Formats: sequence, C-alpha cells, structure tokens
Amino acid sequence: MNLSGLLKELGEMHPELKPRQLASSAKRINNAIVDALGKGDRVELRGFGTFFLSKRPARQLRNPLNGDKVFVPQRAVPRFKAGKSFKRHINEAATDKM
Repeated sequence: MNLSGLLKELGEMHPELKPRQLASSAKRINNAIVDALGKGDRVELRGFGTFFLSKRPARQLRNPLNGDKVFVPQRAVPRFKAGKSFKRHINEAATDKM
C-alpha cells in the first residue's frame, strides 16, 4: 500500500474528513517522526512500533570497478522495530491466508 491507498482507506473510514485534511494529517505525522529522529529522539507509537536511529560506523571500502579505496563516513540509519500487538496481528492475518 502506498500513501494514496492509505488516504483512500482512511477517507472511507472517516467520510466526514476532506481528502486535504487527511493528506495534511499524514504529512504532519511524517514530519513529526522525521523531526524527532533528526533530533536523535526515539518515536514510540503504542501498539504499532518504534522508530529509532542506528549509527553505521565510518569504513573504508573498495570500488569494484577499479579497486580504488573509498572512504565512507559515519552515518545515521533510521530503523523500525514492530511492537508486540502489531506482530501478533500480522501473524494472525498471515495464518488465516495460508
């Protein structure tokens, strides 16, 4: 599912909301998560999961085309860990379809 599919489903669930309101809400949620991660905070959504940053250390790699050494600086990588109820719900839904 992509963003437009999610907004369509939310619109069906809440017909009183306009599509612009739904899109604005989704954008605000996304921006809040990105801003919090940018500050180094964790974002925990109860029943869904946790977004956090993981640091990938600096390292030296080789270019496979010419064998030259390439330095890759340290970087932060966003991660997501699903919550217990989210995992349980997904597993129940998956076993129903098997």
